[in-house]
Amino acid sequence: MVSSDSPAFIIAEAGLNHNGSLKLAIELIDAAKNAGCSAVKFQTYSAGGRVSRAVKGNRYAEELIDLEESTFNMLKRLELSKKQHEKLFAHAKKQGIEIFSTPFDLKSVDMLENLGVSFYKISSMDLVNLPLIKKVAETGKPLIISTGMSTLGQIEDAVGVVRDAGNPNLILLHCISSYPAAAQDMNLAVMDTLKKAFGVPVGLSDHSIGITVASVALALGASVIERHFTLDRFMEGPDHILSSDPDEMKELVRVSHLVPLIKGSPEKVILGSERETINRFKKCLYAAVDIPVGKKITERMIAVKGPGGGILPKYMDVVVGKKTNSDIKKDHPIEWSHI
Repeated sequence: MVSSDSPAFIIAEAGLNHNGSLKLAIELIDAAKNAGCSAVKFQTYSAGGRVSRAVKGNRYAEELIDLEESTFNMLKRLELSKKQHEKLFAHAKKQGIEIFSTPFDLKSVDMLENLGVSFYKISSMDLVNLPLIKKVAETGKPLIISTGMSTLGQIEDAVGVVRDAGNPNLILLHCISSYPAAAQDMNLAVMDTLKKAFGVPVGLSDHSIGITVASVALALGASVIERHFTLDRFMEGPDHILSSDPDEMKELVRVSHLVPLIKGSPEKVILGSERETINRFKKCLYAAVDIPVGKKITERMIAVKGPGGGILPKYMDVVVGKKTNSDIKKDHPIEWSHI
């Protein structure tokens, strides 16, 4: 899924942004493919198996979009059936884009296995749901786990379950589970902490506005970036306003391909593109005055300026005290043939 010498794996998190419409879900798959995303992801659950009916309010939606609906009712309305899953997986395969999902309960894992899902995502809310993680890990398929709202100890527990299941294919995503996540709260340095602590590829599940944070994460070495994805930020629904639209996602994909090129090699060499400018911009030794043939050169006779082409300044001590074997005119480079 990921490698150190390839662009990051960009996940378009369609999530709940299909608004319960199969047509819209298919359009999200198409848009993710057209944006160049590596994969599109949905959420697989039964509302009753995910949250209690007693939960009041709808996450952050009431604040952001003035939506008054219980979490249970919202999730029930946006629940995808097995038949809808089958159509989405078939369409993604036809379009040539990876499709996978976040299961929120054990039965959902069974459904996804029957669909032939290639890999899984565990949400931050289920990082402490070790039975779910165990079941997914035992499939042997690659597993991505988000780490929002968790301590390092809780992450260690989850990683331990995956390793005990004999599954080496784990990726951890740093995540700040606030909506929206403020840039100053992102603590992207935690990605390095996770990488060093657990020795696995790391990335970012990004709930900030825009792609600035994700772009910085890419520069810091994120192997995976996940962002909510929508066709229109102003659609009705809890996640649209925090999501990337197709144009923004396309730009993120572009940045992800640029990062390895910009990062380049740790070897410090003069590049071919620089060689054209060496003689124009590098400095060398110049005659500060007219220096006649046979004259012993003093430091006062020398200036350091550009463009280059003459003796490098580091050899000034070698040049001082030497006699010229030809005239050197003022403001001309001093060359080895002159002494």
